[in-house]
Parts: sequence; C-alpha cells; structure tokens
Amino acid sequence: MATNDVHYTYAEDEKPHDMLLCIQTGKKLSDENRMRYEGGQYYIKSEKDMRELFPYALEAIENTQKIADRCQVEIQFGQMHLPKYAVPDQEEAAPYLRRLCREGLKRRYPSAREEQWNMLEERLLFELSTIESMGYVDYFLIVWDFIKYARDHQIMVGPGRGSAAEVWCPTVLGSPVLTRSSISCCLSGS
Repeated sequence: MATNDVHYTYAEDEKPHDMLLCIQTGKKLSDENRMRYEGGQYYIKSEKDMRELFPYALEAIENTQKIADRCQVEIQFGQMHLPKYAVPDQEEAAPYLRRLCREGLKRRYPSAREEQWNMLEERLLFELSTIESMGYVDYFLIVWDFIKYARDHQIMVGPGRGSAAEVWCPTVLGSPVLTRSSISCCLSGS
C-alpha cells in the first residue's frame, strides 16, 4: 500500500487547517516556534498525484486503489451514530447515569453543607438534562466504563480533553475530564 499523511481534505485547506491548529494549541499565526504542517502536502491526493510521488511503487499504488474500490461507506448526516451502552439489570441508560452521578457526588463531597449540596446537585441536574437532551447518555457511560476499567486495572488515565472537558458530570463519575475552576466556583458560591 502507498499512502500519505492526511490532515485536511483539499490542498486549498492548508491555511484554514493552520488557523485551526493555532486555535487548538493557543498560538498565533505569527508565532515563530509553534506547531505547523509545512509544505502544503497534507491533503488527500489523487491516484495521479500518488503515481507522480511514488513512481517506484506502482504496485503498491495499484493495491491501494484495489482496497479503496472494495470500500463502500454511506454516511447519513444529521443522525447520531453512537453505540448503545449495555446497562446492567435492564435499567434504562439515563436513570442509570443519573444514579451513578448522584452516588459519585455523595462520594466526592461527603461534607458539603446543605447550601453547597443544593448548588452541586442543581449544577449536576442541569448538566444531566443537557446530556440527555443532546443524546449523549450512552457516550458518557461508555467513556466512564473505559476509564473505570483502566483504573480498576491500574492503567494510567490522562487528564481528558475535548468538548466535555468543562462538563462536571464525568468528574463525579470519576473521569478526569474537568478543570478545577468549575468545581471551585460552585463550592465558593460564585
């Protein structure tokens, strides 16, 4: 097989990709020492382009094309494509997530005063209703299950990242995907 490193679809996507990379890494386009993909060659190349790049590997290119010809993927956009979490004891996923989160909240904040507890629970219920309305209950359960398995088997788990990084629900589940700022603001009452 012959492939190339792909980070964007078309050659003209080089500049938007560079901008997104700056946003992701918190850098400016003008920063000299920042991550960048120089050369503008990180797009999906045509078979013709690949033949020009690898004239010594024509068989590999032909094999790559044979594999590509066998692939047929139809993606239905506008629909959620997430697996379902196998909830134990025939319980529904949303109530199960809510129960796990409430148990985690009690474990994590056993000495919270009533006023603090009410703020903590209010925040948690708001997040859970958002997670449920967006259809991500199974996703959160799957991630929780992976992390729980890793921790139960002494496998290191990183700090987490992504769009759920400021969501509080994973924190009470024991997932390391939250910065301290949202916990401290809730406990301090700000």
